[in-house]
Amino acid sequence: MAILRPKLKFFKGSTYVIDQSDSSNAGHPLKFTADSGVSEYTSGVTATGTPGQAGAKTTFVVPNDAPENMMYYCTAHGIGMGQKIKIVTNPSIPSTKWYGDRALVSAGLISNYPNTDARNQIEYFDITTNSNSSLFGELFATRYNHGSLSDETRAVFAGGNDVAGNNLNSIEYITSSTTGNGSDFGDLYATRVQLAGVSNGTRGIFASHDYSQDMEHITIQTTGNGSDFGDLSNNVLQNSSMSGTDGTYGLFAGGLTWAPVFYDVIQYVTISTAGNTQDFGDLSVARGVSQTSIANDNRVCFAGGNSTATSTNSDVIDYVVASTPGNATDLGNLSIAMRYLSGTNNGTTGVVVGGSNDNGTTFRNDIQKFTIDIAGNASDFGDLAVAVQKNSSTSANAS
Repeated sequence: MAILRPKLKFFKGSTYVIDQSDSSNAGHPLKFTADSGVSEYTSGVTATGTPGQAGAKTTFVVPNDAPENMMYYCTAHGIGMGQKIKIVTNPSIPSTKWYGDRALVSAGLISNYPNTDARNQIEYFDITTNSNSSLFGELFATRYNHGSLSDETRAVFAGGNDVAGNNLNSIEYITSSTTGNGSDFGDLYATRVQLAGVSNGTRGIFASHDYSQDMEHITIQTTGNGSDFGDLSNNVLQNSSMSGTDGTYGLFAGGLTWAPVFYDVIQYVTISTAGNTQDFGDLSVARGVSQTSIANDNRVCFAGGNSTATSTNSDVIDYVVASTPGNATDLGNLSIAMRYLSGTNNGTTGVVVGGSNDNGTTFRNDIQKFTIDIAGNASDFGDLAVAVQKNSSTSANAS
């Protein structure tokens, strides 16, 4: 027996094809709404043919950001000829996110020459609520100048320098929902320092910026060693990287040479396809010395760093729309200009952590925040437990 106006459940990321070829569909165009009929919801919706005629159908590719409560309805007769749709996450479809609400801040340098001291602690905090950080656990190696990346449930840390200044090739990981120590993941195929990492939620790429053009990749949920991915277009030090456009692209920006010459170049790769970088555009201000990158599905933001050959730090936050190659646009300014900082986000709020507000002599425990999709300046979020620079940050889910 047919059910009249059934309630439906659709999975995010799935495709639904609704056959409207039966003659009973004549005069009843099918639409969707997220606000009880006030406006039509069109994202992912494609109508083909005329309802009631052969070949008529409506296809709905449910976006990952679709609202939880929706309705289907008839354009001619309103929501009275319709019913509710519940939009849910399909547990059988792997995550494609590289961020979450839990920020994870790893290791870093806590004192400088001649008595250099690095740490192996991981701190964490909830990006949705202004607060100070808490201890998550410890990496098995002390690290600074290392890289990190994540999917929604696992964070991975690679390379860098140890407390003696030796270059590392080890990779380790944590499960973001469970506080604890790092576990062995594998090894990079070469020792690498001043790393930057990008992820599409499945594959992670680490790029070495110690005057090397090499990039290598891992599968985040599968332990193992790194494999060659391709090459950066230029041989620079201390640039930054981040994913964008729902994880499709990985962007690498800025950097410097020993001269020093500061770069404003932004280059990109398609994360799912091994290959060399291509030109994307330019930063609004050329800078390096560990600026940081922060990104959601739409924008990639670049913050801080050093923009001159002197001890002047940059407070600039600029951004690009990751789906469209072009030059960066000003977003606002950090509340404290920093170099040697790191950053991450939860898709809405970007957080910038630690760093130095001078030439590297001073160590900071500041956490600054800004809204990725709204122009404006950063403001105070809270404090790290320890003043640190040359650390690394990523984010994932707390549960």
